[in-house]
Amino acid sequence: MNNDNDNKDIIDEIDKALEDREKKRTYKLGYFLHNNFSIHILLTVIVNLFSFGIVMGFSKEFFEIADISSIQGFFLVVVMYSLFETTIKMLTISLFYKVVIHTLGIIFLVINMVLFWIISLIVHDFTFFNNPLNIFTFTILFMIVRTLFTVYVRKTKWIQGGA
Repeated sequence: MNNDNDNKDIIDEIDKALEDREKKRTYKLGYFLHNNFSIHILLTVIVNLFSFGIVMGFSKEFFEIADISSIQGFFLVVVMYSLFETTIKMLTISLFYKVVIHTLGIIFLVINMVLFWIISLIVHDFTFFNNPLNIFTFTILFMIVRTLFTVYVRKTKWIQGGA
């Protein structure tokens, strides 16, 4: 009976080590913004709000690639995108880690483009003017702006819990 408890303890330790390794891997890939998942979700929504707002502002001012006609639509798009993205990227990293590495993360560009397209079909206040090139351009700009914010968030000690 004691042997069964020892085996269970060893299995629990191995499971914990694998879980920690997976968490570190996704953090190192730049996916997690914080070790605490709740804070990660909050930071993701905030970063996406700023990034989406900046890209939409550029779109309104310089070249129209997308349009959003209400503030409710704006927040709905950002929250939906953040939740869909978090779920899909966690699954992608967990199940297809090697694909992510082999494609150098380009698969995330495709995922983001599909997510924006689907959300533009769901939210009637948000449109890309029926032009696939607009979705591509918007996604590239969004990912560039968001990368700048995520690098800042990951490097800032007061956000990460340091002194």
